[in-house]
Amino acid sequence: MRKTCRRLLIAVKCFFRAGFAGMLLLAVVFSFTSCALTVYPVPVYQSAPQILPLEKLLSDYAADPVAAAVRYKGKTFLFPGIEAENVLSNYINSRATLNELFLQNGSVRFRPKYIYSLDSIGPDFVVDVVGDVQGWIQGYFYIDNCSYAIVKGGDLPPTVGY
Repeated sequence: MRKTCRRLLIAVKCFFRAGFAGMLLLAVVFSFTSCALTVYPVPVYQSAPQILPLEKLLSDYAADPVAAAVRYKGKTFLFPGIEAENVLSNYINSRATLNELFLQNGSVRFRPKYIYSLDSIGPDFVVDVVGDVQGWIQGYFYIDNCSYAIVKGGDLPPTVGY
């Protein structure tokens, strides 16, 4: 009886030690995977988006907003050679949320599809943007779900601490 109790006690200790070691190993693995950078998918389109100069889009909206909205709203276009006059990204402001992030050219704001898409872009960069036209909202013209390709880079401003 005593031997059985002792063996049972040893078996229970071994089980708890193995369980503790396993949980410790899982904690280490999970902590490293949570720090990994998120990789977003490369945008793929059934057909290439139509090229639309930003000036044409804005002049069409100025001439006839209703007809332009029917023609452009909700559709995906490629806007070539956009100069980033102002950029709000997580790199520049770590407290910004996805709906607050943008790349601005004049009164047009290009909002990213993914939260870290703008981190490698700063003011005075030139980019090609693919996005969905939304229209005028509170004084700004919005283009949503954007992906960016840097044409001409520059220096990023210093990062804001996390």
